[in-house]
Amino acid sequence: MTGLGVVSPVGNTADEFFDALIHARSGIRRLPADLQAPGGDLVGGLVDFDPAAHWPPHQSSQLDRATQFALVAAGQAIENAGFSPSEAESLSAGVYWGTGLGGANAIEESYRQLYAGNGRVRPTTVVLGMNNAAAGQISIAHGLRGPIINVSTACSSSATSVGEAFRAIRDGYADAVLAGGSEALVTLGNLRAWDAMQALSHADAHDPARSCKPFSANRTGIVLGEGAAALMLETEESARSRGARVVAEIVGYGNAADAKGISKPDAAGQVRAMRSALTASPLSSRDQSR
Repeated sequence: MTGLGVVSPVGNTADEFFDALIHARSGIRRLPADLQAPGGDLVGGLVDFDPAAHWPPHQSSQLDRATQFALVAAGQAIENAGFSPSEAESLSAGVYWGTGLGGANAIEESYRQLYAGNGRVRPTTVVLGMNNAAAGQISIAHGLRGPIINVSTACSSSATSVGEAFRAIRDGYADAVLAGGSEALVTLGNLRAWDAMQALSHADAHDPARSCKPFSANRTGIVLGEGAAALMLETEESARSRGARVVAEIVGYGNAADAKGISKPDAAGQVRAMRSALTASPLSSRDQSR
């Protein structure tokens, strides 16, 4: 890994993001009134983001919010890596990107126009809302013409994209891959759908910023957020040959299906995935027999 980029509720650069983590700053807050369910106590992780700082209006209007995040994070990762492939090198530089819902804002807006407006939707709705929009836009923006894969495996989409990019590089399908993921699903429709499942955490009575507490006895659910993260991955030979700063090394990756409930993670599946990652790596577990 030679570069990284972040757009998040706690900072829009990797440095800001890590500083927030180190100082335990939460990006969760009570959602505005137009996103609230009855009762008005939903919280979320919203990004402080101004598209005008990156594109003129006629361009940003052709990008869903999730894709905007993706492009900014990807650009940061490429710049951070100092990655500037030649035309020939671009043929083996790909994009592996993860997202659960893709252009959720564009899709929701299309339904709003259809059912509450004049019955018409924007002609660009499909290309704004499709799941692979971010991957395609990243490829176009940076001239990456190698393999391009869009991954949608719910909450693990971004991790899967990074792992599959690692495999693609290891197995010789690409010399470099921009990998990561983006999401912007804090919309009224999504919030109502998740709340209907009784899955969302409601605001902590003492501090809304502390509403996400998955390991606490008094937890009440999950908190939806938005953002993007990108990693520039390349072969060691590629990184060394251009004198790139190596931030980290990926040595193993595992993927396993739970084959259980569609919305309830199963510990056995997680164990299989971790064992698979260890097996694929030069590392070892003290006890893989249990």
